[in-house]
Amino acid sequence: MKFFLPVAEDTKIAQENYEAIKKFIEKQTGWPISDTRYYEIHYRHNDQDFHARVGGPDPLNGEKVFAIFKPKKPSGPFLVCTYSRGVIQGQPIVASHDAQAVEFEPEGKLH
Repeated sequence: MKFFLPVAEDTKIAQENYEAIKKFIEKQTGWPISDTRYYEIHYRHNDQDFHARVGGPDPLNGEKVFAIFKPKKPSGPFLVCTYSRGVIQGQPIVASHDAQAVEFEPEGKLH
């Protein structure tokens, strides 16, 4: 899947918004965030299986998933960002570090 942000069709605007969310998450969590872009993850929480995908509803709060991040620290959890959890306010939804993740297709530098 090619990189996209659910609310920005223009690639440059999507990139700018993605970087703004990433900086907000770094400030909120205090963790440096990896440059890897994730499209979806499958994880377990409280003995239940969950699946979160950018552009789709989050299984825990029903809001649209805007981005999925992972700290640079290998044992850090995945961070699922929805409107009220990591995009404009609050902490992101935390998913286990060993979740099965799918990355966006690698791209050259965006223009």
